[in-house]
Amino acid sequence: MTEPLERNPDSSMFEVLSQEPTGRTLALCHTCGSCLSRCFLKDAVPECNPRKFVRMVAMGWEDLLLSSRFLWSCTLCNRCTFDCPMGLRMDEVVRAARSVQAARGMTPDVLKEGVASALETGNVSMIPKEEFVETVEWLEEELQGELDDESFRFPIDLKGADYVFLPNPREINVTPMQFMANAKMLHALGKPWTVGSDLSDVTNWGYFVGDPDATRRIALRVAEAVEALEARFLVLTECGHGFKVYARDLERWIGRKPKFEVVSILQLIREGIRDGRLRMDPAKNPGRTTYHDPCNLGRKGGVYEEPREILRACVSEFVEMWPNREAGWCCGGGGGVDRVPEMASVRIEVSRVKAEQIRRTGASVVATGCLSCQSTLNESKKHHGLDVEVLTVVQIASRALVLPP
Repeated sequence: MTEPLERNPDSSMFEVLSQEPTGRTLALCHTCGSCLSRCFLKDAVPECNPRKFVRMVAMGWEDLLLSSRFLWSCTLCNRCTFDCPMGLRMDEVVRAARSVQAARGMTPDVLKEGVASALETGNVSMIPKEEFVETVEWLEEELQGELDDESFRFPIDLKGADYVFLPNPREINVTPMQFMANAKMLHALGKPWTVGSDLSDVTNWGYFVGDPDATRRIALRVAEAVEALEARFLVLTECGHGFKVYARDLERWIGRKPKFEVVSILQLIREGIRDGRLRMDPAKNPGRTTYHDPCNLGRKGGVYEEPREILRACVSEFVEMWPNREAGWCCGGGGGVDRVPEMASVRIEVSRVKAEQIRRTGASVVATGCLSCQSTLNESKKHHGLDVEVLTVVQIASRALVLPP
């Protein structure tokens, strides 16, 4: 398709972007190309060009945008613009374009259904409240057996607790061992904690699809449930974009200051190790371990040192992957891309570089602070022949935890 030469005055994207914190910087883009040099997609998927995409948005060329492969290849990782000289945020630009797609009913079906499910049931997996509570009670029995302690409890809907825990629904229907590891760490921290029967999903797919109303409604539902329990802290499971939405942007989404603080469970574990409440035995995690920085937790959330400090206390040998921190390479599945079946070939191709970065460390274990990253890295290792175990930081900490006799 030949590009039009003039800006489309009927485009709605500028209106959407004007609501974003850095939306005004779109008009300041100099097309310098620094974003292209940092985009992790550019070599694997050459037609994915962030500089051209910004131009399409700026000019309002919506038809071109909606047919662009970049729209759902981009993982919203912000590696391309984390130090943009004009302060442009590519994640906000792409989400604005996805909002146009959503308004036309063109959002990928799996994400559209997930948003609808979250609005109806409180989670993207359509897990009824009764089933969620029953599963939590079953996991309580499992952990009692593991700890050999029949007095251990997963408190449900306890009012006035210090911590209320917000899991990923995958921990209920796919990876229950992650839920148990989280509960074990919260129990060991020694402060009152609870699980909310109306708090079953840390994800917010409204954010992925660029639907501000859905994002707000999902976030408000969580905030009101936490406030009803009168908890001091909302403790998030390991989820990159969940941390972005709830720990960094909650006030923006619900339009007021919440009556509680929001933290990642990794921040609490690091605090517990520092003050001596949590004792760790690194011999429980032999072999070499490296760490993958989730983009939302690290580049957008600033949580870099907490997981590293935990790992150094919990494993026999820790080595850094390169590049890391601000320059870290995305897993390839963020921004909802891991949920879209049609993007599987793109995920596999772009993950080739990340696989080589892991291979160069010589590690036998890759740790990460996000369940989506864990899932995508597991997919990658199968396709690229990596002989590694992919674990979350909490799973590793749970293995190393020394419980009092």
